[in-house]
Amino acid sequence: MMKKNMNRLATLALSGMMVFSTAAPVFASSTSVNKTDPNLNVYYGKDEANVGVSANAAGKLETLGNSVSFDKVIRVETDNNEMVDQPDVVWTYGVAGVTNNQKINVGGASESAAFEVGKTKIVDKNNQEMIVLAGQASQIDTANSDLKAEFKANSFDLAGTEGSTLKDFKDGVKITFKPAAFATPGVYRFVVTENPATGANSGDVEAMKVNVDGVEKPYQTQRFLDVYVRLKEGSATGEREIYGYVLHSGDTLLANNATGNKHTGDKNSGFDGDGNKTGKRDTPQGYTRYTPRKLKVDKKISGMINKDNLFPFTVNLFHNKAGAVNFDNADLQVKVKMPGATAYTVKKASEIPGLGAKLKDGQSLEIIGLPKTTTYNVKENNNTALTIKSDVRFSEDVAHDVPDTAAVTTEIVAPTHDSTERGGDKSLVQKDSHVAYHNHIDEITPTGVVLTVAPYAMMLAVAGSMGFMFFNRKKEEE
Repeated sequence: MMKKNMNRLATLALSGMMVFSTAAPVFASSTSVNKTDPNLNVYYGKDEANVGVSANAAGKLETLGNSVSFDKVIRVETDNNEMVDQPDVVWTYGVAGVTNNQKINVGGASESAAFEVGKTKIVDKNNQEMIVLAGQASQIDTANSDLKAEFKANSFDLAGTEGSTLKDFKDGVKITFKPAAFATPGVYRFVVTENPATGANSGDVEAMKVNVDGVEKPYQTQRFLDVYVRLKEGSATGEREIYGYVLHSGDTLLANNATGNKHTGDKNSGFDGDGNKTGKRDTPQGYTRYTPRKLKVDKKISGMINKDNLFPFTVNLFHNKAGAVNFDNADLQVKVKMPGATAYTVKKASEIPGLGAKLKDGQSLEIIGLPKTTTYNVKENNNTALTIKSDVRFSEDVAHDVPDTAAVTTEIVAPTHDSTERGGDKSLVQKDSHVAYHNHIDEITPTGVVLTVAPYAMMLAVAGSMGFMFFNRKKEEE
């Protein structure tokens, strides 16, 4: 009897292994991935799936230890190839056993089929089936798990080779299990749920919706996690071990693909974005986006002011937590192109107010890598002995000059005084920001001299004629 049961368990484990017979190691490139297998997905257009499995030289599946993992990815979207610093943001994840009749991502683009105890199956490309078992909370080793994806500013060298090419940000999440708590070998299903982002820049990352067949669908916060457990080879006590796992966004039963996941190629997904970075119909899970912004300040001088005069500028950045008065992510690295420079230098956000930038006619100051909820104020100092007019205009296009037709604010700035701070009402949420300062003193025309002298000359002439008439009349009376 014992021998018969062991044969059954061996058959169960073997069918589980066959599900992974063509799978690639997790997060590793492979050329043997069968993209039609319902347990496989394409990650960023490469043959990488959120399938955890390791095979030795003989092709035998090896134990993975007690932990499984996946990546949380923030896609960085800019209009150039400039690398920027990471935002300060954290996601935590909850893990629980699946319950009977549970669906995930209800209302999403790939709402899963309901899990049914004793009915939901794993089916491989050879149509071999295995019943999926409901995972239990007692099988999760929370104390030894790392259920947090954390991104911190100033965690890599933005000025060095790490910051030379634009790339996405990734951080791993680890879920640890207790193999001894799995009663029998088999495939156990859990539900992983992503909680809302926290951190200083939580308002700067977006959970992007996707458009499927003309209908907008929400970002998906849940995944099924199938953990593959077998008897440990050579164990005389019936020890269990994890030899593979699959993280996916819908039921893996082939018959459910049409109503569960609506598109092929999206079965297995971490929280890592879509397959071709476009958010199109092949990626119903959605993705997380970070879009940094630029601030540019231009200087123009005309009229009776020396165009080579260097006017000091101060830029104050604000990205505040409630009650804070300064930039709440002070270590955030930004790229700065100083006036007259051809290359960017890396500064911390807290260093921007003390840059000491001085601009003459035709020069600019540029700052790249600002979170989109950043606000700013700009002011200049009139370090001349002249009273000047200062025209300030804004646009959302940093690639071209601010047009003269843009709305203008004009201010008279006395010698040695600062101008009024500008920009506080401008937003970087949707676009970059471009500020143009035009200092000028209009030329005094030659006719102006005549106009100022003429009234006095006329007064003298009238007074003289009246005096002549007075003395002449007095002489006649005598």
